Amino acid sequence: MLKKTNHYAKALKTDFEDEFIEKNLVYHICKGYLEEWDELSDENSLISKLIETKNTTHLSEIINYFWMQRESLSDKKKARIKPLWSSLFKVVFQHKDSPEYQKILSKLSFWLSLVDEIDDEVFEWSKASARFIQMNFDAPFLIEYLLKHVVVEQEKVAKIYLEMLDSGIYPDYDQSHIEKIVRILSEKGQREHADRISNMYGERGLDFLRVLYENQKETSNHEKSEGREKTE
Repeated sequence: MLKKTNHYAKALKTDFEDEFIEKNLVYHICKGYLEEWDELSDENSLISKLIETKNTTHLSEIINYFWMQRESLSDKKKARIKPLWSSLFKVVFQHKDSPEYQKILSKLSFWLSLVDEIDDEVFEWSKASARFIQMNFDAPFLIEYLLKHVVVEQEKVAKIYLEMLDSGIYPDYDQSHIEKIVRILSEKGQREHADRISNMYGERGLDFLRVLYENQKETSNHEKSEGREKTE
């Protein structure tokens, strides 16, 4: 009823002094999208108008809302995340030179927790987020969600991680998560990428991957030696 009588549309044009009202307006619209009361394909829908405001507070709260649902999303509702991610990314990336929009790109990395697969599109979006991940100090979240995906998507995870390092960002928390990612990369056929990550950290004076690197190198040399003996 509120939608049909244009109250939400009017609210989107209102500058509320109370941040609580602003946040809950966004959450109401996001809930409507999640429940299929609203569609991105309709340019007059509330979710489309919300994104079109290009208001960084609105965009940030969209990300927050869906991230907070990460433990309770059904597969059907998860399927609505990627189209929304695409729409948000297109708007935000147009302003990638602005620090405020860079913060939004950083926060979009949270949505890696909402998808079951890093397909080619999610891969490109995540690399963009990785380049600006320090704008909100979101690196620990990115690392946590990359760890979730590395068992299946080693090469893509490695390249997203290296995108972050190549941007001069060297997070060292949570070290146990970083070590697990590098170990899995090494064990699952991405040894070159794993070694590069370890060496780049070492060049920055961050040596917490040194023992893992040396152990993996020793194992590799041992396997090569055994291979030569069998051949002979």
